[in-house]
Amino acid sequence: MTNFNHFMSEKDNDSECPEADRHAWSPSSQTRRFGRDVAVEAFCKHCQQREWLVMTDKLFRTAQKQWEELN
Repeated sequence: MTNFNHFMSEKDNDSECPEADRHAWSPSSQTRRFGRDVAVEAFCKHCQQREWLVMTDKLFRTAQKQWEELN
């Protein structure tokens, strides 16, 4: 299963998932722009927990390319 844990904070990756050994984060379609940064909502594919992560515009564009390749 492909996930986007590498974009999430260490705290989010280390938190316990009630449904699996660890969270498997995937981006939702929710984004917000904050100046040069972009906030992206992600959810765990197992337990549906949601978190927001903030990334630079450059990192967001890299992530977008990866998301498009999976779809």
